[in-house]
Amino acid sequence: MYRSVERVVAEYIFTVGNFDFRVKGRITEKLGSGLNMPNPYSWIVSHYYRAKDAPSVTLPVKTECASREEAERLLFTYVRSFTETAEPNRFY
Repeated sequence: MYRSVERVVAEYIFTVGNFDFRVKGRITEKLGSGLNMPNPYSWIVSHYYRAKDAPSVTLPVKTECASREEAERLLFTYVRSFTETAEPNRFY
């Protein structure tokens, strides 16, 4: 038996800087969102960026969203912040 179900509503592939790989992003919707869930949408990215001279990667602050549009905006904003260093997200 499962605890929850999510549906992928959008997937994106980004070419970022001089990386020899592509950064991927996904937006999902929790099914059953008509049950008064405040944030039925979430997003995830395949890599995290590390700001220049930072000791570790910069994790997204907010990944749960009230709308698909908000999730898309936050995903795109995060990917635009990439610098020349990135590390894989092992949970993607």
